[in-house]
Amino acid sequence: MTESESLALLREVLSYMRGSCEAFDLNMSGEARRLAYCLRVIAEGQDSLLDRLGLKKLNFHDGSPDYAKKLDLPFSGLAIISIGGKTQRYFPRLDNNLRIQFSSFEKWWTKPVLVEVEKGIDMNREAILQSVSNTKVGVVDSKLTGAFEAIVNKAGLPETGAKAASPEMMEVLYASVRQIAFEVFDTLYGQYGEHLQIH
Repeated sequence: MTESESLALLREVLSYMRGSCEAFDLNMSGEARRLAYCLRVIAEGQDSLLDRLGLKKLNFHDGSPDYAKKLDLPFSGLAIISIGGKTQRYFPRLDNNLRIQFSSFEKWWTKPVLVEVEKGIDMNREAILQSVSNTKVGVVDSKLTGAFEAIVNKAGLPETGAKAASPEMMEVLYASVRQIAFEVFDTLYGQYGEHLQIH
């Protein structure tokens, strides 16, 4: 794939992701799986679009606080839990953060963002995306299916062996994927946006 083809695919993936995020925000939770797939195409491995375009040198929007191991408490760095009401729900942090930092790609991609020691959970962004992309539940926006299938045909991903999200973890993982998408948009449009406009 040439650089211009990689850039065209990145534009296509980001365009799809905008619609997918809107659908997710309207409670079409299955879009998290499709967002996770797209984010893996953008960021995962040496064949990722970020690598092909030399974009791993950017400073990545990191909306997760750092995990404080000494506190020994469950930690969700990308999603926040609602307070009040009959049921608890997780939501992406989006820009509702007290402290946003910008990190190298490696730190952003690999830092712990979901930890629950008692349950053996210690996940970074990569692990979350792999788990959710293997989870085939939830409602999707049928109007976006053709666009998603076109991306899959152009950018197949290898199997990772990651387990699908367990039912009790789905909500926090799905909200975390939505947050990762937000961070990628902010990073790419903030620092590479002039190249992402279709001329």
